[in-house]
Order: sequence, then C-alpha cells, then structure tokens
Amino acid sequence: MRAKKERTLVMALGGILLASGLLIYFKGDKIYESLRGGKYTGTITKTFARRELENRIDRKIESKSLGRLIESLSLEKLDLADEILQDKDLVNFLNEGHLEIGGKKINYEEAVAQEKIKKGLQDLGVLSPELKGYLDKKYPTKTYVSIGKKIQIPEAIKTRDRLSRLIPEENLKNLILGLNDGKIETLNNIFIKNPEVVKALETKKIEDYTNIEKLYELSKSLYEIGQLDPRIALILNNIFPNFDFRKAALYGNLYLSDNTLEKNYMEEFQRGDYTIKHPLVKLNPYGRTPLTALVKFKTKEKNPKVKVTILGERGMENYSYISEYRDIEGVPIVGLYNRSKNRVILEVLNSKNIPVERGEVSIDTGYLSDLLPSIYVEKRVLGFTQPGMNLAVYNVKNEGMPFIFDSQGNIRYVLNTGNPIRTLTSLERSENGNWVVSNDEDNFIMDITGKILGRMGRTEPVEKPKNKEIQYLVRNNNVLTVVGFIDTPPHPYCLFSELGLDSKKPLFRAKIFYDYYKKEDNNIVKGERLPLYPGNNK
Repeated sequence: MRAKKERTLVMALGGILLASGLLIYFKGDKIYESLRGGKYTGTITKTFARRELENRIDRKIESKSLGRLIESLSLEKLDLADEILQDKDLVNFLNEGHLEIGGKKINYEEAVAQEKIKKGLQDLGVLSPELKGYLDKKYPTKTYVSIGKKIQIPEAIKTRDRLSRLIPEENLKNLILGLNDGKIETLNNIFIKNPEVVKALETKKIEDYTNIEKLYELSKSLYEIGQLDPRIALILNNIFPNFDFRKAALYGNLYLSDNTLEKNYMEEFQRGDYTIKHPLVKLNPYGRTPLTALVKFKTKEKNPKVKVTILGERGMENYSYISEYRDIEGVPIVGLYNRSKNRVILEVLNSKNIPVERGEVSIDTGYLSDLLPSIYVEKRVLGFTQPGMNLAVYNVKNEGMPFIFDSQGNIRYVLNTGNPIRTLTSLERSENGNWVVSNDEDNFIMDITGKILGRMGRTEPVEKPKNKEIQYLVRNNNVLTVVGFIDTPPHPYCLFSELGLDSKKPLFRAKIFYDYYKKEDNNIVKGERLPLYPGNNK
C-alpha cells in the first residue's frame, strides 16, 4: 500500500515538472516579460539579464578595451551587441587583430564573409560614439564603412527592427516602423554616419553647445531625419524644444554661433545681480555690429519700454529712441560713436510713458575696420534736410559692409555680413524693423544687432544694382540722389546729395572716398535716408 502511494507521489511530481517544463518552453518569453515588468522583480531580472549578456560577450571578445566599451552600453544596446556578435566571422576578425578588411584576392564565399564583417562593424559603431571612435582608431582606413552594393542591404525587416529598438520614444519608433525600405536605408546611413544622433535621441538632450562643428553635424542629421516624414520632424521638435535644429542645419555656423553667444549671454546675466544703474553690457553682441550693444538689467515693470539717449559728440546733438525691453536680449543700443567712451542714458517707462527708473552707462568703442571709406560732408543746412541718417550699402571685394552715417559724416552703424553671405545686392528694412540682407542667391533676415533670424531664399530675379538712385523725401519735399561710383581723380568716390524741391537749393552734400580705384574692389550699390533705429523719426 505504501509503495503504491510513493509511486503515485512520484508520478504526480513528474507530471508537475513536465508541465512546468512545457509551460516554460512554450510560454517562457511571456513569463520573462512579466517578471521583467514587475515592480520588484524587474530590477532583479534586468540585473541577471545584463550579467548573462556580459558573460556571453566576455567569452567572445578577447580585447578588454573593446569589451569594456560594449559592457558600458544600456541593456537594450547590450542585447543588440550580443545579436551582432552572433556572427563568428566578425568575432574572429575582432579577436585576430587585423588592421584592414580584404587586401588579397578572394573568392565569392570569402567576399560574402567580408561584407558581413563590414556590416557588423558598422552596426557596432552605431551603438555609441565611443564604440565608433574605437573602431575608427583601430581601423584607420575605415574600409568597413564602404559596403559592396551586391550584398549591401540585409533583410529590410531586420534593419527596421534594429533601428526602432535604438529609439526609446514610442511615437517616433512607430513612425520609423512604417517607413518604406528606401527611407529605412537612408535612416540607417544617417545613424552610421553620426552615432551622436542615437545618443541625443536616447538622452533627449543636447549635451554640448560649445562644439560648434559637432553641433552643426548633429543638426544636419536631425534635419535629414525630419525630412523623411513631416510627422517625424514634429516629434523631433518636441524632443528638443529649446534647440532649433532646422535653422542650425540651414544656416549652419552662422546660426549656431549666434545661438551659443546668446546662451552664454543669458547664463552670464543669471549669475549676476544687474540693475539699470549697473547693467550687463555686451558690445558687438553677435560679432557683426561693432557700434551696437545689448544692455540687460532687472526691472519691476511688466512689459516695459526703455528710452535710450546717446549723448551727442563731434558736432551732433543727442540721439534718442524708445525700445521694447526684450526678454532675452534686453535693450539694443544703436548709434554709438567709434573710438569713444559713449555716455548712454537709460530710462524705464511705465504704461503711461513716464520714466520710473533711470541709469547711465558708459560704453567704450574701438577703431572701425580699415576697409571702410572716409566721409567728407561738404554742405549741411540745418532745419531743412530730411530727418534721419544715411544708409550706404557698401561692398568690398568678398563681403558686404553696409554702414549708416550722420549729417556730420560720423559712421554710427556698421553691419559686417562676412564671407559666408558674401557681397550684397541689396539691404532693405522690413515692416517689423529687421534687415533683409540679399546677395546674388539668398535673402537673409537679421535684426539691428546683427543676429541671424532666418533665411528666406530668393524667388525674385536678381537685379543688377543701379549706379544712381533717387529717393523722394516726402516730409520736407526734398530729393536725395546717390551716385554709387564716380571715377574722378585723384580718388573715386560716392556722392550723397539732397536738394530742396521748393527752394531749388542744395541742402546736404557728402562725398565718400574709396581706397581702391576699381569698382569691384569697393562700391556702394545703394544709398538712402532712413531712421537709424526702426520707427524713430530722428
């Protein structure tokens, strides 16, 4: 009787073990996922999974340096690395320490194996910038980057799956899963070229704003990914809300340089206790306007306006204008004198335009570029000329350097557009007060401090600048004539001449003398009378 009970018990236990084995065999993945997702079991499960993966990889890879780089990856990437290292040819290649792939006459089977090795190295490099850096250093010829076209593309479904697993953001992952094979291959190539993209998508932040070149390459990669699908572009904008990678990609170093300067400016302001009596002053804030500054200070007024007064020098009266206080930049100071300790009065106005705070700041300026011409004012009839100052759209050989001068011939504003934008065909002031800077193929938008705001592109045909322009000055019924290049010994010059239509008398006459005799070396392509600060009548 007892023996019968023992047999029954043994059979029952055997049945339980068999059932458990079958359950684990057929449902093991679901059980594992359930444990992995548990509040308490998840950490333990992931720890054991990581340890198992590290042990497997450690048994395959002989190089301790490479092993440490792989083991530093996240669990998901570690799992991908384990999949990639399933290829025995790749593992043998890594362990044998070759410095190049190929280099001898091989048959078809060997060529297939080599292409698989190249692809495996590419896939490893995508997992982290550090891993790619190791492989680039180990194989300086970078031959693994060039994959033969015949055996280049793996199964599209595996590539799609691998790429989606590199991206933690669910909405972005789902969109990538829906891309066609051609776009999947494009995305794959972007990741191979720049693994910093994968890192940025994983951390959802831009870690280094100081390396302009690196940031530019990352911006281009993100922009290219956004071009695959408009919905992807929207998601990327949400992932990086404080970084406009589209502008960074299109305007390159111009935009990135401005963005970095602005970020540093804000950080400096946040570190200090700046008031209207002791404000933060940045002369030439974006490196393009040497006679312009930004002034920032703390104020209790909400949405304040600031009256700026630059005390007059060199025969000129005080110059005043009213500016909105901008949250990021503060107040633009425009119309400084060069080689001077400029005295600037700042007044915060309340909603009734009554001054409630006042301060004075001194701004030192240096010499202007030797490329700028000299100005001689021959005639100036006070009270009869049109208010404003004189814009000269001036080009030297390889760049634009438009400037504005007052009625005494003092240059009060310079915009160095630089080599990237080259010489100008036009400079216009838009309705909102920004500059529309045009060269032979593009229109750029800049504010008065020289900050790049955008690039419009050019749709209208490029017109050849006229050597003579006439501007009707409606307020005083005068006419301003600007002749850009007059070739008369001993020096060629540009002429600004204002004539009163009522009096028939000359009211203002200024000659701008060039340093070079050829028009292509220095030339004013356009001139006009306008307010120095947008909206100001003086």
